[in-house]
Amino acid sequence: MKKIHSITGIAAIMAMSLATVAQAAVVFQSDFTGADLGTGLTSAGAATDIWSLDAANDRAEFNDGDGVQNSRASLYTSGTYQNTGGFKLDVTFYQAATDLNIFEVALVETGDGDFKTDTGSLNKAMPVYSIGFTASGQAATDNSGPGLVLNDGSTAKNNHTAMENLSNAQTYSNTAEQTLSMTITATSWSYSLNGDPATTGSFASGFDTSKSYAFVGFIQGNNSDANNVDGAYFSNITLTAIPEPSSFALLGGLLALSAVMVRRRR
Repeated sequence: MKKIHSITGIAAIMAMSLATVAQAAVVFQSDFTGADLGTGLTSAGAATDIWSLDAANDRAEFNDGDGVQNSRASLYTSGTYQNTGGFKLDVTFYQAATDLNIFEVALVETGDGDFKTDTGSLNKAMPVYSIGFTASGQAATDNSGPGLVLNDGSTAKNNHTAMENLSNAQTYSNTAEQTLSMTITATSWSYSLNGDPATTGSFASGFDTSKSYAFVGFIQGNNSDANNVDGAYFSNITLTAIPEPSSFALLGGLLALSAVMVRRRR
């Protein structure tokens, strides 16, 4: 009986250790249930264009406040996050139009001051270090998207060479709700749309995990339809920090210690 109790205790310690690591990994999450955009999220754009809470449907919805053409705004985390292990981003969104100039979901480095709330970061308009999924727009057109895009921020505005099209292998629909899962480390990337098997790859020159990143969702309508962006929304955003190598080392040590204790009890 003592052996059973000892093993049970060890299992409980391991479970608590694993739970602690898992809980510590989520750095931002919102499903817009009983929340508002002041809880870790901010919206800003051109004129009165803005993402606002749709409490009836538990989502952040875009509203073209000025009713003019070329409406645009960002929905972004007011905090920034740094983690050398990398990040996993899970987002559920709806584009709401097929003829947008830009629709992007990205992790954007904000420390160099280039990030602007009324301009996309994955296209030719802004030289800012970022990575994410461009569903519609200039980056998609220039790089045979929609797909995963890296902007290394190294070239001037309206120069396309800063953008690298990582993949457009996943099937995307601009007429239905989409769920994106994207994982980024210092050396590799993967992404999946709507639960499909992940598309994976490696960075030719690595990804800079020493920078601090914010989640940014950006939309920009076209120049011919004043209201074509209304109805776009986000219904879930979860940003998870991938455990540092030291965390895995800690768990490995606990597993080894548990094995030793079990053998001794036997």
